[in-house]
Amino acid sequence: MSPQPGVWRLAWRVTQHRPRTFWLGWLLFVMFFTFPVLGGWLLGRGFHALEAGDHAGVYWFAAAALLTDVLRMITIHAGALVWTSAWVHMQTFLRANMLTAQLASGGPEAGQPVGSAGEAITHFRDDVEDATMFIDGLIDVSGGLVFTVLAAFVLGSIDPGAAAILLVPLAGVAVATRTLDNRIKRYRATDRAAAAAVSGFLGDVMSAATTVKVNGASTAALARLRVLVDARRRTAVRDRVLDDGVQAFAQGAADVGLGFVLLMTAGAMAAGTFDVGKLAVFTAYLGWLSFLPRMVGRVMARRKQAGVAFDRMRGLVA
Repeated sequence: MSPQPGVWRLAWRVTQHRPRTFWLGWLLFVMFFTFPVLGGWLLGRGFHALEAGDHAGVYWFAAAALLTDVLRMITIHAGALVWTSAWVHMQTFLRANMLTAQLASGGPEAGQPVGSAGEAITHFRDDVEDATMFIDGLIDVSGGLVFTVLAAFVLGSIDPGAAAILLVPLAGVAVATRTLDNRIKRYRATDRAAAAAVSGFLGDVMSAATTVKVNGASTAALARLRVLVDARRRTAVRDRVLDDGVQAFAQGAADVGLGFVLLMTAGAMAAGTFDVGKLAVFTAYLGWLSFLPRMVGRVMARRKQAGVAFDRMRGLVA
């Protein structure tokens, strides 16, 4: 039996079903994330011109910075339109494959029948959502990576030590999420199974509502539903707390990294070698430098969650 394709390969296949829309959306979002590099550099040059008394240069750099922000806003609006189209297509593609397999009467295209109509909701809605959210996170990570690399070159020309320290939060987030890989996958799989049990039971009860009433089984049905809902509540809370914990750690690591950057530049600021232009560049980049560690933490968690989603969807088409 050939090995099943992994999460990365499956995500790639989904994105390449309509590659032109996907890559155009990716390009627009990467441009959106990299415009702040140019904006920060122009801001620094403008303050340098102000210090030098070059008023014409100040106006020129201010106009260029304004134009950069306008182009950035145009890019994000265009990117949102294109990416929404790609997003809807990817979700429709996954759902169509599952539905085709479920409706096939036999042969290699027929999939294993879903347990119930209610349980199918968790596959067609939640699993598809988890898979596409992972792909969506990859777009943000690639944009953040391009920004961080370009910003590191700019900052490295100002203070190489401060630029090198940007790797610390990324390493911390990668190690932490790698350590929690199995737990993230286990918690998500348990939560999705519990959600499927609740949806499946509700679907069965609704389809046999008359039978339940005639046989006086309402009390027993409610008792069973209460048990399933309690189990779902526990698994959902556990899964959500772990997911939020990973995000909080990534945010904290990013903030610590920014603190290190400020400490590295404090000496130059105190000595007066860190002029206003350099300070403007650092200030413009600080808020954005926390983006990549946060998104890496989110995508690392979503990778395991998407793995659970793909495994569950594979069960309906295999």
